[in-house]
Amino acid sequence: MLYVMLVIMDLMQLVPVELPKNLHKKVVHKCQLDDKPDPVRALYPDDNCINYIKRWIMKRCILSRSHPVTQTWIKSNAAIRSQINDHINIYISMIHPFSEFRTFWEALIIILTLFSLILIPFVITFNFYQWIYVIFGINILFLVDIFLNFFTGHFESSTREIILDRKDIARKYIKRCFIPDILSAFPVEALVLYLPDNHNTMKYWTLFNIFTIFRLKNLIVYLRRFRNFHQISFKKYKILEMSIIIFTCIHWAACLEWYIPIITGKLNLMVTNESSWISSDLLKSRNTTLKKYIAGANRATIALIGGSHHLDVKSIDDILFNLFLTILGRIGIIYILAQFSGLMSTSYSTKKKNVKLLQQLTEYMRYKELPRHIQQRILTYFYFWSNKSVKKDKIITSNLSPNLREEVIMYNCRNLLEKVEFFKHIPSSILPQVVMYLKSEIYLANDVLVKAGTIGDALYYIITGTVGVYTASERKVCNLEDKSYFGEVSLVMENEKRLTSIIALEPTEVYVLKRHDFLKTISVYPNLVSRLQKLTIEKIDKSLLYETLHKSEGSTSININIYGDSAAEDTKEEPKL
Repeated sequence: MLYVMLVIMDLMQLVPVELPKNLHKKVVHKCQLDDKPDPVRALYPDDNCINYIKRWIMKRCILSRSHPVTQTWIKSNAAIRSQINDHINIYISMIHPFSEFRTFWEALIIILTLFSLILIPFVITFNFYQWIYVIFGINILFLVDIFLNFFTGHFESSTREIILDRKDIARKYIKRCFIPDILSAFPVEALVLYLPDNHNTMKYWTLFNIFTIFRLKNLIVYLRRFRNFHQISFKKYKILEMSIIIFTCIHWAACLEWYIPIITGKLNLMVTNESSWISSDLLKSRNTTLKKYIAGANRATIALIGGSHHLDVKSIDDILFNLFLTILGRIGIIYILAQFSGLMSTSYSTKKKNVKLLQQLTEYMRYKELPRHIQQRILTYFYFWSNKSVKKDKIITSNLSPNLREEVIMYNCRNLLEKVEFFKHIPSSILPQVVMYLKSEIYLANDVLVKAGTIGDALYYIITGTVGVYTASERKVCNLEDKSYFGEVSLVMENEKRLTSIIALEPTEVYVLKRHDFLKTISVYPNLVSRLQKLTIEKIDKSLLYETLHKSEGSTSININIYGDSAAEDTKEEPKL
């Protein structure tokens, strides 16, 4: 057990030990994460054609390590591996929102949605029914998208949780988007294809294609995910989004300027259609589709900017539609002004401050002529620091009342309090004070958290990341991952030297509790330190007995575990400490 090994190694320092001569020699560590068995191959182990196809499909549907959102929100290697294992073992039929397949599929839907929003109003207005088969194929793909939405996980950015439960996903999708999606994707062309070759009949049925405008909402959602994937700047994306919305509104309004008078005349909704603008002598001279479209676009733009009184509006359908466009245009102007105001306000946001800080940092490194590898490590640290959770927690909790701050901090540190054995024997009245002394620290890959031969003076709890445990001779013992801890003996045993070094294998964030802060907090209980020391020795005695029985069974490796959900990785041979 890892706890036993670390405790024994700390207490063995009571016996004089001759340390290696090169103990204080500066060593450049080049540590790497151990390769793990492929869980997908374990699911389909045989090397036949069918299993190869299954493995290929599964790898495209699980969490992608190369996805930028994965690297931003799921920082540690252990958390990524846990996500993949849970997906394969529990939600094998689901598609991960950060998977390669979902990224490809959403890019395809973006292209098809843009194409359909441009094509469909043009087809139903100007009778380009040779495109009806293309529209039918696009709607079939939209139906496939609706089906896949019931099997695609959902990422909650507010809680940083990835929901893969099918019932929750289906409930939310039906409640929010299912009805607009099914109306916009209903393949009415399937009915049109079996009708007589009559353009008037087609025009009636293609009226249902107007619901395609509902796909604009899906387009915006997918574009935002596309922006996150490709790390497009917020300003560039907002300009692109507003441009698409404005162009779509003008394009549909231009087509509907023609379509509404035509369809009202076909359906005999008006007594006469001769007063409509499309019946004027000027419009009759425009005998090409392009000229008609330009005339409709000009009329729609004037109505949208509030100039309907300059138009020749006589028929009821013209009056009502241009009134609608005028109201829509006023709302659109308010939307555009609000969006530009938001873009201007981002200049003073926290992200903008981070960008300025990054620029200053880059200028400083260039001025000091720091080596390239040091610059790269500084930038890695900055990006990790700017996104870390503890920084945001401190900003929020600093503005809370003392009681509420204590409640929030205790909840945030609940895993630490549950996993560390010492804290279970500390009175609950002083636990909040102990937690208040926790400090967050960040270590990059190959940084040394604890060095063999130094005096242990702190407890370390891993929030995210992976560290390796090495002997003084630089022999690897095991790995520690999320929710693991070490150094707890140093809180109650004075002047204890470390026999192992702890080195970060990837960017790692830890909580650190210093010995003097811990002792200052529990000083109100004079006998508590001696009690904790006694409990430590008793646990060591029990663990030694277990280890003796374990070795007597002829085991050739030590099963290393720690408290908590994450476990250290077993080494293939027994470490000799």
